[in-house]
Amino acid sequence: MKKELLKSSFLNLLSAIFSKGSAIVISIIFARVLGAEIFGTFSIIQTTTATLLIFITVGAGVVITKHVSIYNENNEQESALAFTLLNILISSFFSIIFIFITFLYSKQISEYLLNDQNQSVLIKIAVFIPLLSCIQVVINGYMNGKKDFRYNKNVSLVSGVISIPISLYLVLNHALLGGVVSLLINQIIIVILYINYFYKQFNGDVSSVFENIIFNYNRYKKIIVNDSFPALLVGLTVTPTMLVIYQISMKYNTSGLEIVGQFGAITQWRNLLIFIPSVLGVVFLSYFSRYKDNEKYRLYNLLTPYFCVYSIVIFLLAFPGFLKYIYGHDFVNEDFIRAFYVVIISCLLVSVKSAIGREIVFKENYWVSAVSNLIWSISFVGIYLIYGVEKGSFGIAISFLLSHLISFIYFLYRVDYSRELLKKFLSQQSVMFSLLILTVLSVRLYL
Repeated sequence: MKKELLKSSFLNLLSAIFSKGSAIVISIIFARVLGAEIFGTFSIIQTTTATLLIFITVGAGVVITKHVSIYNENNEQESALAFTLLNILISSFFSIIFIFITFLYSKQISEYLLNDQNQSVLIKIAVFIPLLSCIQVVINGYMNGKKDFRYNKNVSLVSGVISIPISLYLVLNHALLGGVVSLLINQIIIVILYINYFYKQFNGDVSSVFENIIFNYNRYKKIIVNDSFPALLVGLTVTPTMLVIYQISMKYNTSGLEIVGQFGAITQWRNLLIFIPSVLGVVFLSYFSRYKDNEKYRLYNLLTPYFCVYSIVIFLLAFPGFLKYIYGHDFVNEDFIRAFYVVIISCLLVSVKSAIGREIVFKENYWVSAVSNLIWSISFVGIYLIYGVEKGSFGIAISFLLSHLISFIYFLYRVDYSRELLKKFLSQQSVMFSLLILTVLSVRLYL
């Protein structure tokens, strides 16, 4: 079991590094070229497309991984394909509706989000990104359910290598417009690779898969209603919350776009550190049906993502001058540095919380995760309004940390076995030693 999990985790970890690593490189280039204020506009557009993606996919990713894994365990490969294809059709339908609405009201949307109707062309370009992303999310869920992690790594590597020169050329020559167009082009490349993979799974027999959808429609509809909509609520309280925080920052600060730009840069690192537990999580989720009662497996589910995130956090804490070197002195100030380190340390807490959440998801209790995320969302906005509005990007970071702590306490209160898992996690000598080193480096940084 251990060898199998390590191999799968390693492949998915590589895909995360290639995917989000290239995104961080691109964001650093954009931040240096555009400056904090214009990069703030870019960050709002990115967050908006991510918010639309959550609506469009209806929480499909994790649900598809879970059920494709079960279908394959029961030798129902055609049902796995049919369920995935149905989710692609549903997500694409919602995406086309959003595109139509956006084109009708692009100026109003641009005014609301960016305080500038003249940026409506950026909104029109960006709205196509969720359509492509939803296809990627659904097929990626299928790949994870099949435990086909090697292809995922290859796609991330190819798209990561190609996207950097494209993004660099476009942003240097066309500034903000080039940055948004590069997002669309990079997503087109990724989706072509994913569609090519998925098409090959049919072995030329597409009609029988459509017949399976028709025959088992009620069965699949029940899964979507019972699993996908609660999973949608889990995601729906995360990315949209950041969009709300950005709007509050712009409303109550004269330098709001600059604050958003700084936190947008920090968000790319946060995305990497949170994405690592999520991509490792799909490995563990795909094996849950086989090892759900294995105590070692449950502990690996906690330890593996924690130490992967920890290794990056420790490096960043040990070399604080690294930030000024890569972003430049014009972009980085004391507020940015403090906010950055609060957020990356928060990601350690998120990695543990996400690991416990995976077990909850597999045990059919999506609503606990949904309520936990709702508590996080309300706490985040509330703490920021009360405490953080006038404290720049550091105020957003502190609100982010405290709200995750509050939602994690709810997890521990609501689910008995989450307390049991946390005790086992903290009883590991390696964990206690890692926390000691983290404390020493953090104290050194702030002295």
